[in-house]
Amino acid sequence: MIPALFALNQTPLTLGLQLFIQAPLFVVGLAYGFVCCVGASCVALGLYGFTTLIMAQVVSHDLIFFFLVKCVPVMAYIWVYDKGKDSFFERLGYLLLGLPLLCLSWFYLGGGQDILVSLNAYFKTHVDPSFGTYLKIIDYFPSLIIFSGTLLTCLNGALGHLFDRRVFKRKTFLQSQLVVLPSGVYAFYALFALITIVMSHVVGDQAVATLHNFLITASIPFFIAGMAIIHKMVQKVPQKNALLTIFYLFMFLFPFIIIIIFAVGLFEPWSRLQTKFH
Repeated sequence: MIPALFALNQTPLTLGLQLFIQAPLFVVGLAYGFVCCVGASCVALGLYGFTTLIMAQVVSHDLIFFFLVKCVPVMAYIWVYDKGKDSFFERLGYLLLGLPLLCLSWFYLGGGQDILVSLNAYFKTHVDPSFGTYLKIIDYFPSLIIFSGTLLTCLNGALGHLFDRRVFKRKTFLQSQLVVLPSGVYAFYALFALITIVMSHVVGDQAVATLHNFLITASIPFFIAGMAIIHKMVQKVPQKNALLTIFYLFMFLFPFIIIIIFAVGLFEPWSRLQTKFH
C-alpha cells in the first residue's frame, strides 16, 4: 500500500515511507520464499501502476523504474538466499555487480547523457563560477544515485532480516559465514579499472565521466563487503551497537571513510581481517 499512498498523497511522511517499500517485500520473501516474494512484488507494482494511472501520470516509464529499482533487487536476493549458504556470497557478489551496472546502462541508453548535459548547462548559467569545482559532481550523479539506492536496498534487507529473526524467530546462516567475493568480480573490476585508466588519456571529458561512473558503480560489491566485514569484526565487542552507531556517524561526517570501507572489502583476500575476529 505504500506506493499507492505516495502516488495519491505526496507528503514528506509518504516520501519517507517510500524509502522503505522494499522492507515488506524482504519480509515476505524471507518468510515464505521466492514465489511469494514475486507475488508481493506484482501486487506492489499493480498498486503503484493503478494509482499513477488515476493521477493521470505517465505509467510505462514509472512502472519500469519501480520494477527495476525496487522489485528486481529484492526478488534476485531472495532467489540467491533460497539457494542456501553454499556459495551464497559468490552469487551475491555477482548480483551486487550486475544489477547496479544494469541500472546504469539503462540510464545511459534511455538518454541519460542528455540529462547530464542539460544539468551542467543549467548550473553553469545559474550558479556562481566559484562553485565550479563542486559542480563537477553532477557528472557523477548517476553512479552516486545508484550507489545510494543500493545502500538503501541493503538497509531494507537488514530490516527484513531483523524482522524475520525477531518475529518469526528464525536464525540466519549469514552470521556464521565469512564474506568472500568471487574472483570474477575482482577480475572484472581490475580489467575495467585498467580500461578506464588507458581510455582517460584518449577520449573526451564526457566519455571519461561515463567510464568513471561505471567504475564507481562496479565498486559497490567491495563497499558492501567492507561493511559486512566491519559488522562481523565488532560482533563480539560488548558495546557493539554503540560502536556501530559511532562508526556510521563518523562515516556521514567524514565521507573519506567510505574509501576506507571500500579498501577493506577490496583487500580482504590478502588481509584476512574477518578471520582474525571470527
